[in-house]
Amino acid sequence: PGEVPAPALAPAPAAPTANAAAAVVERPRPQPKTFEGTALCVQDAAGAVAALRPLRRSDVLQPGSELRRLRVQRLGEAFASASVETPLRGMTSHFQGEGSWVMEKLFSRGHSRTYYHMLSAGPREILHFAPGKVVATIVTCGGLCPGLNAVVRQVVQMLYIYGVSTIYGIRGGYKGVVDTQSWVELTPETVQEIHDLGGTILASDRGNPPVEEQASALMAMGVRQHFVIGGDGTH
Repeated sequence: PGEVPAPALAPAPAAPTANAAAAVVERPRPQPKTFEGTALCVQDAAGAVAALRPLRRSDVLQPGSELRRLRVQRLGEAFASASVETPLRGMTSHFQGEGSWVMEKLFSRGHSRTYYHMLSAGPREILHFAPGKVVATIVTCGGLCPGLNAVVRQVVQMLYIYGVSTIYGIRGGYKGVVDTQSWVELTPETVQEIHDLGGTILASDRGNPPVEEQASALMAMGVRQHFVIGGDGTH
């Protein structure tokens, strides 16, 4: 009998563009040209109001522009939250709410473009993890750059403020993730002056063991928060 031909493979989906989105999603109908309840206030060099009028859409967006909200996966979609009240309540009153988003840019003169709407970073009033039960790790990957030690130091100090007391520094980039015997414990005392040093106290590397092996190592050590610091070398 003849061979059964293999089924034809579907072409790989193209990267999303504003035109591609328009082909599958009906665009909203045009609305009035101003934003309700907003204003454009023009001030002179002395700070006096020179002009005041309703804010027009054309002041911030060109016709044909598209705003895309980048959806963030939530831990609560995988397992229930501990719903612990933040210990920062007495330190700050500036908490991010569920609707805290930021747009990358407001205006590009002369042509339409795609803008991105991203979830705002910052403290939340309710924590997903109970800090006292958290094991955290920090790793630096890729090439060296100024400030790596300062970031490591600040992450450790902030974790302690939250109540996380078990923090490991992973040496040698992603390769060090699978070598759990080489992990070093970090405390506010051990990182107190590392921002005065060059490079990174954790060393760095561009190696990349299989993701499955790294995940297994982190799970075996009970890690709940994994901080990866670096640029292109972290991808």
